[in-house]
Amino acid sequence: MTVPFSTRLNSAHGAYGTLLQFFKYCKASGPGKCAFAGGDPFTKYYTLLARARAAPITVNGHAYTFADIVNITLGALYNFGPTDFPNLAKLLQALYSHSAAGSAAAAQLIAGLRGSRPAASYGNGLGSFLAVACSDTDNPHNPFAWPRAAAKQDEQSPYFGSDWTWASEPCATWPARDAARYTGPFTRRTSHPVLVIGNLHDPATPYAGAQAAAGMLPNSRLLTLNGWGHTSLGRSACIDRYITGYLVNLTLPAAGTVCQSNQLPFGGPAAVESSRAAAALAQLLPAPLVRALPSW
Repeated sequence: MTVPFSTRLNSAHGAYGTLLQFFKYCKASGPGKCAFAGGDPFTKYYTLLARARAAPITVNGHAYTFADIVNITLGALYNFGPTDFPNLAKLLQALYSHSAAGSAAAAQLIAGLRGSRPAASYGNGLGSFLAVACSDTDNPHNPFAWPRAAAKQDEQSPYFGSDWTWASEPCATWPARDAARYTGPFTRRTSHPVLVIGNLHDPATPYAGAQAAAGMLPNSRLLTLNGWGHTSLGRSACIDRYITGYLVNLTLPAAGTVCQSNQLPFGGPAAVESSRAAAALAQLLPAPLVRALPSW
C-alpha cells in the first residue's frame, strides 16, 4: 500500500536491460544495419536525451521532448517487430544529427512508429488496462507516492522509472475494486501442472518475475525464451509449439528448456531452436497439428 504496483513489477529494470541489448546489437551490427551504430550508441543516447531534457528538439516544426523520445524508445523495445529496432535506430540517429535531411527522416519515422489513427476514433487501451490493473492490485491512496517512487526508480533504471511508475497513478483514486480477486496463497500445489514462460529481455514484465512465480508454485515448470519484446507468444516457433502441447495434452517441456527467438535484433537470421527443445517437440504433437500452427 506504499509503493505503486507498476513500480513493484520492476518493469523499468526490464526496459533498461532491453535498451542495453538494443545498444549491444546495434554496435555489433554496424551502421549498415543499425543507423545509430556510429560511435558509442550508449553515449549518443545519453547525449540526445540530455539535449532533449534541456530543450525540445524541433523536427519539421514539431518539438519532441525528452518524454516523447523515451516513450517512442519504450514502444519499440516493447513491440520488437521486424522493423522496430532498425526504425528506432534511424529515428535516434536523425534526431541526434540535427541536419535538415535528418530532420525530414526523423519526422517520417516518428509518424511511422506512432501509426496513423482517424481523428474521430478512440483507443480504449489505457482505460481497459487501468480497469483491470487498478481493481486487481493494492496501491497507495496518496497520489504523491508516485513521484517519490518514480524518482527512486529513475536512479536505478534511467529513463524508464518514471515512464512505468506513472502508468498506474490513476489507481490512487480508482473508484472500483474487484471483491472476488484472488490474493493468495500462491504456494499451493495445483491439480494440473502450471507452465510459466519468461522472456529474458522483456521490457515490461522482467524474467525475474517468471522465476519468482515458478519458484512459488510447487507443481510448475519454467520455460525460457531467449528473446526480446513483451511476452513470448508468436516470437518463437519453439515457444508456440510448447504452448500448444501444454494446452492440448498438458505436456511440459523438459526442465531447463530454453527456446530461441524467431529473429535477432536488426534483421539477424532466425535463431535455431535449442537441440533439447527440437528433440522433445518431435514427439510432442501430431504432425498435422504442427503444420497447422500459425507462422506469425
